[in-house]
Amino acid sequence: MLIAVLIAVLLLIPVTANGEEHVKKTVTRIVSSSDSLYRRFIRTVYSRNLNKFDFRNDGDGTYYVLRPNEPLEFEKYKYYWNESHRDLKEYNNICEYQVHHFIDAEELKNTYFPDGTRLKSMFFHCSFPYSCVAMECLIESRFYLAIIFVGFVFFGLYFVRRCVMKEIKQLEKIRDQCVRPQSVPGPRYMSPMFLQNEVEEPPPPSYNMVIDTAPPSYESVVRDRVTYTLPSYSAVA
Repeated sequence: MLIAVLIAVLLLIPVTANGEEHVKKTVTRIVSSSDSLYRRFIRTVYSRNLNKFDFRNDGDGTYYVLRPNEPLEFEKYKYYWNESHRDLKEYNNICEYQVHHFIDAEELKNTYFPDGTRLKSMFFHCSFPYSCVAMECLIESRFYLAIIFVGFVFFGLYFVRRCVMKEIKQLEKIRDQCVRPQSVPGPRYMSPMFLQNEVEEPPPPSYNMVIDTAPPSYESVVRDRVTYTLPSYSAVA
């Protein structure tokens, strides 16, 4: 388990060399001009009402002159015009959005520095566990990998524990069967104390006794063949 946690941490820590952390720059580009954040950015930032740029017009169209020392704030992001800006020095991981002159909007392609240099890149920062995707920050893929890896480790440990407990129960069952004395077939053993305390039942009456005490038949009584012997009573003083 400890090894799994260490591997998960290694998947998440930034790249280091010679014991010092180096600034990691991730280059991104727009995937599609129909992206919702991208369209909101162009429609909002380049609005004349916000006064984010200095506007210049000539025969070829409108040009936008940026202000190098002022970051461009849009929604929850801050976009910088160069990577050496003082606000970016505290970060070890920055994102560089490169302007593509075939995909990006006309506003970005017509954005210039005050010295007349065309804008090529914008820079912003994404905090963990987010990574740079186009002009925004999304959940980093290695964060999901770390969670999936730890989940597999937990599942493996649970499966191994179940198998081990099942084997232990089977071994205990076999051990109990070997230690327990087996019953020997034969007459049931009875304690002498039980035999002494047992009350003997009288035997059943004999056949002749049953016949002698039986009443006379009806036919014998009718034919007056039955004699009665009256019991003798003695006077009681």
